[in-house]
Order: sequence, then structure tokens, then C-alpha cells
Amino acid sequence: MVALLALTVTLYRNVVSLWWLLDDVFHLHFLHDHPGFAYLKRDAFDQLPFDLFTPLLFISLDADERLAGLEPAAFHLHQLIALGIGAIVAYAVFRQWLSPLVSFAGSVLIIAGAPLCTIVQELMLRHYVEGFVFAGVTVLLYVQALRRNSVALMIAAACAYLLAAFAKEIYVPLPFALLALPEGTWPRRVRAAIPQGVALLVYLALRRLALGTFGGGYGWAMEARDLPELARRMPRELAKRMFVTPSLAVVLIAIIVIAIVVLARRKKFAPLTIAGLALLALGPVIPVMKAFEARYAFALWLVVAVTIVAGASAIERSWPRLSLLAIAIVATLAANRLEWRTTMAIAERMSVEGRWFMAANADALLRRPAIPPAAMGELVWLKSISGRAAGARWFYDDIFLCSASATSIREFEEASNTIRDVTLPVRQSSAAICDRAQHPAPFSAHFRYDDGVLHWKLGPYEGGQYRFVLGDGAQAFDVPSEEGFRLPGARGLTLRIAYLPPKGDEIYSSPIELDFVNHPDVRLPKRE
Repeated sequence: MVALLALTVTLYRNVVSLWWLLDDVFHLHFLHDHPGFAYLKRDAFDQLPFDLFTPLLFISLDADERLAGLEPAAFHLHQLIALGIGAIVAYAVFRQWLSPLVSFAGSVLIIAGAPLCTIVQELMLRHYVEGFVFAGVTVLLYVQALRRNSVALMIAAACAYLLAAFAKEIYVPLPFALLALPEGTWPRRVRAAIPQGVALLVYLALRRLALGTFGGGYGWAMEARDLPELARRMPRELAKRMFVTPSLAVVLIAIIVIAIVVLARRKKFAPLTIAGLALLALGPVIPVMKAFEARYAFALWLVVAVTIVAGASAIERSWPRLSLLAIAIVATLAANRLEWRTTMAIAERMSVEGRWFMAANADALLRRPAIPPAAMGELVWLKSISGRAAGARWFYDDIFLCSASATSIREFEEASNTIRDVTLPVRQSSAAICDRAQHPAPFSAHFRYDDGVLHWKLGPYEGGQYRFVLGDGAQAFDVPSEEGFRLPGARGLTLRIAYLPPKGDEIYSSPIELDFVNHPDVRLPKRE
């Protein structure tokens, strides 16, 4: 156990130096707007811009602020400790059936998985970690309930499961996964899972009460016509998130195949069981998988780790068993370090930008931060409650400088990992952009707002990158030429379409005013 804690700290200790990232401040803002436990009421969930039911995340972040105030290091330390506890719980779960050495190997595979790199860095993803802890406790209690035929432990397992589900939706299918455990008979496993079935119904009822729906999602809209393309892209994208590089993917996939073959020789239905577990792991995240994020692969990585460990344990001779585990661990650690280097660089950049913005004077402008536009808006709120000087601004497209005065433009410099002054060169380069903005390029566009989703189809250019520019450049988002995005409750939007060709300069449309209430379906140029 000490070794697992030491490994967790060794791999992820640098997270305590990070600042608030991405939507972290949004969650703090939400807690401040709903003091006490008002953030658990239905009207509070109605104000969220997404359909997610994760009350345990808000409770956890609220507890941190009550104990440590707005000190990000304390929040990150909490997250690191939670992951260490998760490693110990994983070891305890494996020990129900496996030797100490194999159990240790399984725990290492889980905590060193590449998807955990971003999860441990971002406070807004803490519910993946704490949900994992409660899911592991659920498995422990369920197994002991079977072995002791204890109704009390069955109920305790159901309570732990409910906490895991309240943490994150990926743990909702857990009762079905428990039926695949190598413990007791099928009828006994089903009977022991009945309290969890009741807990699942309670969860669904509370979710329906809080969100007004059993479903959910956010971001890019997922529709039935998107599923074939998703199925085509999913294997490649998931492999990239779990294995990082093609060479490591070859090694780890070969190990997975070996493990499945070994298991199939003992139990012919093992491959079907593994496939079923993979489907349970992916089911809850499919509605949001248009944009593939590393965290979406975490539940599947758990299935991969369990498969490798189960397959290795089924090998009778010790040296092939240990060799398989050793190769898997080395490859996993290599993938982890590669992913960590990439993701940590981005996280550190956002931390530098955020800390600079908090201290910036009113005349300061931050150019093209890695912090997303919505999160920059939340930093304005954070400055206001922290007594910091207001007025500092930011922009993501240089067209912003065509209508805004700027005496001090700053930008992150990767070489020095600092914010540097770029006022003169950016001012000079923006003159050409302003000229192009005054002579808008011809675009074709079809916008349709339906059931909280903005759909669009852009043209006529191909091969380059489209972008929506809002607030005259204060916000900018790269977008596909045809897509849909969830904007529940939106009444309208004013934007420019920008297009960066493979070669040449970026071009802009004239401003486009969209009225979702009175004109939800708009085609440009307008037909006579």
C-alpha cells in the first residue's frame, strides 16, 4: 500500500503547483451563487448549462473551500490524496481473488493509465477519482456480502454504489458489471445485486427530478446520423487516449489479445463478457463523444487493466505471467509519461495565464490564452470577489484590435513559460486583418436552432479551418463546416464567420445577427 501511495505521488505530485484550470472557477462561482447546500436544489440544476447530475462533485469542492478557502493547492492536494486512496482500494479489490504481486500490478496499471493524466490535473474532473473510490468500495462490499450471505453488506454496497453514481454517470452501469464477477453462482449474484437495483431506481428518480430528463449531455450535439461516423472513429480515438503512441498501442493491444485468448481457453464466454464490460464502460459517454477527451476513455481503461490482470493470473507458469505484467506496466508507464508531458505543459500554461490575469491592471490585454473563452469570463468574477483590479481583457482573434484600444498586449511565450509583451508586433500585423474585415468575403451559411441545439452548415470553402468569432474577437471557436452544438435557453447570437485556408490569410464575413426566437432558421446569403 505504501508503494502504491509512493507511486501515485511520484507520478502526479506536480499537480499541487497548478492553478484553477478550465471550468474549475465556474464550479466555484456556482457554489457561491448557491450558498449552503442550495446547489443541490432543482432550481440550481436548472441554471447549469449542461445536463449532468453530479452532486457529489459540488459537495466535494464545497468542502474544500470551507476548509481551505480559495487556495488551489489545497484542492489539488485533496485530488491527489483521493487518487492514492483509489489505488489502495483497487489493490484491495484485486486481492479478493489474486496474489499480492498480481494485485499490485493491477493497481499500478489503473493509476498509471494515460487517461488519468488530465483527470488528476483538473479539479472539475475530481468526480472521476472519487467515484472510482466509491465504485471500488461497492465491489468490496458486494463480494463480502456474497461470501457472508449478509443482507447488511448488500445494503451497504448499494449505498456505496449510490455515492459512486452521484459522483459521475460512468459508474451508473456498475451493478450490471458486478454480475460478471467470478464469485458465487449467477442466481446468488443477481439476488445480492437487488439492493443496488433499488439504488439505481433511486438515482434515476433523483436525476429526473433534478434535470427533468433521464438523459443528458453537453457540448456537441449527438444525433442518430452521427453514430456511423462515431463508430468508425471511436477505436482509433480511444486507442490514442489510452496508448498515446502507435508503437505503445501495438504492444498493449498485443497484451490485451493474449490475455483474452488465455481467458477464453478457461471460459469460452470470456471474450463476450469483456465485450459487454467495454460496452458498459462506453455507454454513458457516447452522448458526448463527438469531441474525444482523454477522460472518456477512463472507464474503458479500467476494463483493459482488469482484462490484462485476469489474463495474466490465468497463466500457470510464473515467468510468462510476470513477463506479461512487466511489459504491460512498462508500456503503460511510458504512455503515462508521454501524455503527462503534453497535458502538464498545457495545464502549466493555463496556470501562468490565470495567475497573470488575476494580477493584471485595467489596461492589460491577454492575447490568445490557452484558457477557454468561457473560463476567462469566470476569472473576471474571481477577481471581483478577491478584491483585485478590474478591467483587464483578453481576445482570441486579432480582429478584436480593429475596434478596441490597446496599450499593453501580452501573450504566453512557451520558451520562457512566461507572459511577454507583444504590443508592437501584434499591432503591426493586425492592420492587414482590419483591412480584410472591412472588405468581408462571401460566405454561404445555414443556421438552424432547434430544441436547444444550434445547427450550421458553412461554405463554400473547403480544406481549411472555419471559426466562429464572437464579441469582435473577444471569443473565437474553431468549428467544423457542418455540425450542431448545444446552447439550451439561448435567444440569439451575433458572430462573424472566419476561414483560414491551407495557404493564405484568414478571411472574415460581415457580422451575422442570429435571432433564435423569431428566426430560428436562417440561410445566407438570403434568397430573394
